[in-house]
Amino acid sequence: LLREVIDRAYSCPIVPLDGSSGICVPENEKCESPLHPNLLPCIVALESTKYFILVYENVPGHTLLDCVTFSPAILGTNSKMLFLVYQLLCLLRHIHDLGLVLADITLSDIYVDSHLWIQVTPKLEANIYELPSKPQSAQTTPSVERTEKSQDINTLTLAWVRGAISNLEYLTALNNLAGRRYGDPRCHHVLPWVTDFSSPNGANWRDLTKSKFRLNKGDR
Repeated sequence: LLREVIDRAYSCPIVPLDGSSGICVPENEKCESPLHPNLLPCIVALESTKYFILVYENVPGHTLLDCVTFSPAILGTNSKMLFLVYQLLCLLRHIHDLGLVLADITLSDIYVDSHLWIQVTPKLEANIYELPSKPQSAQTTPSVERTEKSQDINTLTLAWVRGAISNLEYLTALNNLAGRRYGDPRCHHVLPWVTDFSSPNGANWRDLTKSKFRLNKGDR
């Protein structure tokens, strides 16, 4: 799975180190698809029996963490900050179009040059999901699973009605029961909007007693 993730993200050759012959040339390379300029280029990936070793090109000398810590004046204007955010959003869209996630990157994962062009090293391992395994003795029939899930929903809803859990906790639990995964662009949690940010300080909180249709069309 990680081999496929590396292939999608970098389109670089993958060289096995276990003595087997042959180098994996990605399909993307045949199409000559350009690498995103805000993704730190990977020259080659070395595959061992347990690990993948990624060999990158020469990286810019500093990260955003270095800038914030030692030279905050470099990012002293809103236009510079917005330029960094714009590049990051473009990369985020590109990664999501590939069916991948950047994951929880930090300032130390974002390299920046003197012209404020950034290059990011994503957390590729975050794209590997493992489904919880059930012991063979604990396998249940679909009807039993539906009953257990129904009981969980009843308990959850009762706790929400009584105010024992917040709206966010309740909706997050429902998304988890529906099989959605937080941070996954393919099946991220779905939450209703509570403000359109047209007014500051929460002056325009959504009326949750009305559906979105009623808010848009009114009562008629």
